Amino acid sequence: MANVGIRYRRYPTASPRVDGRTVGRDRVNAKAQRGKYNKKKDVKQVVMRVLSSWKELNGYLPPAEREAERVSEPLPFAVAVTEAADVAALYRPRDRFAHKGDFGHGLLAAGSTGKAGAAVLAARAALRGGLGLLTVATTPDNRIVLQTAVPEAMVEAGPLPRRPFADYAAVGIGPGFGLDEASAARLGELLQRAGTASLPLVLDADALTLLAHRPAWLDGLSASGCVCTPHYGELRRLVGSWRSAAERIRKQQAFSDRYGTVVVGKGAYTLITFPATDPTATASALVAGRPAALLNPTGNAGMATAGSGDVLTGLILALLAQGYGPAEAAVAGVYLHGLAGDMAAVETGEAALMAGDIVAALPVALKAWAGGFSPASTDAASLPSGTAARRCGGPSGNAGGVLGQYRC
Repeated sequence: MANVGIRYRRYPTASPRVDGRTVGRDRVNAKAQRGKYNKKKDVKQVVMRVLSSWKELNGYLPPAEREAERVSEPLPFAVAVTEAADVAALYRPRDRFAHKGDFGHGLLAAGSTGKAGAAVLAARAALRGGLGLLTVATTPDNRIVLQTAVPEAMVEAGPLPRRPFADYAAVGIGPGFGLDEASAARLGELLQRAGTASLPLVLDADALTLLAHRPAWLDGLSASGCVCTPHYGELRRLVGSWRSAAERIRKQQAFSDRYGTVVVGKGAYTLITFPATDPTATASALVAGRPAALLNPTGNAGMATAGSGDVLTGLILALLAQGYGPAEAAVAGVYLHGLAGDMAAVETGEAALMAGDIVAALPVALKAWAGGFSPASTDAASLPSGTAARRCGGPSGNAGGVLGQYRC
């Protein structure tokens, strides 16, 4: 695993100077008062200053904020980059005589009125991820949609599933869940029942927003292991704002330590942090000693699209239900999710990529995982005609390394 020594640089507090002249907010304000403000000229100068001065974090973490100060901030913990060999080592081959019960029964609580699509995408990803059985708990409005779009899944049309929670192997909550008081009460009941049954959790989207306003509910998440998958907006609600990427990383790590949960900070080069004491004892298999934060190298800008996070939630739910620990499920799920996105983007391009294309490419990504990510393990011709990534042997190669073997 490649260790990355990160030192973060920010901009000076005072307005930067270009050709001996002050530019930035002070100059803009002064010129506006004098009636001489040339917006186009000043903005161009500031942008050029930003582009010429920016230092990415060793080429792995893209800029998240434009700062006011220029300082060095060493991180107090290790940061590494996930490698294909790390993920390949986590793979568990299937027993020839296994049955569907051996691969777990997942419960997905998703989809409020008008948001059936989130539940459909997460459900399809969970089943593509190798899950043996899936029950989707959703609103009555979504029952027909789900049973038509995902006939392989069972549907519980009501606030809570009727089946005992002991029958499930893992629980996923959040995609299209809803943010009203009824949804909050439903979330509280789901968390309580999952905790009583000692089930691992993956929490996303609306579930995280509801928890941000009810921090007391976070204390019980670590009992059986939990994976939280916030994007930057949801992460801000959970940990507060930050003024630099380094501060964001520290706050995300502190949240993992405080609540004993794996946190997947979604974005370009998704960052995964682990609790200092992993209750499932799985993170030690990834990084010797204290778990390090991991940067994921797969994925592309086309995955910044509606529903992409729902696909990741479903995939992690599938891995948890199959017996992978929270750390393993997060690392493998994020890597495979990005790999499928890279494979799909080869055919669709980044701008046209949709979340459904990522689901369609998951079979190729998981087949590559089963084959140790060797080029021979990816036979894209086996995909149905018209499926995204049909002609793709792998990602576009933007991550380099072993991923470059999959270029079409």
